[in-house]
Amino acid sequence: MFWVKTISVFTWILAVDCTIPSYIKVCSKNDPHIDVCIKESISYLRPQLASGIPELDVPSLEPLVIDHFQVNSGRDQARINLGVNDVKIWGASKFDITEVKVDEAQLSFFVKVLIPHLYFEATYDLDMQMLVLSYKGKGPMSGNLTDMVLTFQLNGEIINKNGVQYLHFPRVKNGMTLGKIEMSFGDEKFKSEVLGKGINQVLMENGDMIAEQFAPGLAEACEGLFTDIGNHITEAFPYEELFPL
Repeated sequence: MFWVKTISVFTWILAVDCTIPSYIKVCSKNDPHIDVCIKESISYLRPQLASGIPELDVPSLEPLVIDHFQVNSGRDQARINLGVNDVKIWGASKFDITEVKVDEAQLSFFVKVLIPHLYFEATYDLDMQMLVLSYKGKGPMSGNLTDMVLTFQLNGEIINKNGVQYLHFPRVKNGMTLGKIEMSFGDEKFKSEVLGKGINQVLMENGDMIAEQFAPGLAEACEGLFTDIGNHITEAFPYEELFPL
């Protein structure tokens, strides 16, 4: 019995003895300007997010790595079905926080950011039909995304580990809009003067439509990643240490 109690006490000490690192700005739950404090805390954390935080198992945002997402637009004789795979995105850490809303009592956090420019590389699987022009193929692709607006809705809950409370997010809901998208496809068929020019013209003329469809697919692909990042940070430290009185 003595050893059982000793081990239990030792486990409890390990659970609560978590020193919050200097790169995490702590915000008091009673701060009347907690929205401002959370905004500053996220900004303060940005350099670490760019390079990654190995001790918290948080991956680097440079590049941001995504396995796959899908873009489907139109149907029949006017359709674009684009599978985007093995995606690497640079520029995600250059975000500007434009809005933060916090309801600490409800564990609700809303964050809106603007990312002026992103560059990405990936592989694609494209099936496109635009009237008489059709293309089906695979290959490398790259592109630029400008004026991306991201929204994050984090609805948290308190979980208990070894008698200590931690903040957990079941799922981070993302919203995304894109100002402009430019894409370049590396299939040999695109080197054909007639076909290449025709496809690129179609993509340029339908840029707004593609951007509208591109954003939801990318946002959905990012949800799991951002959920993991949030939880790796908040579940590393007791709730009362992250949000003291």
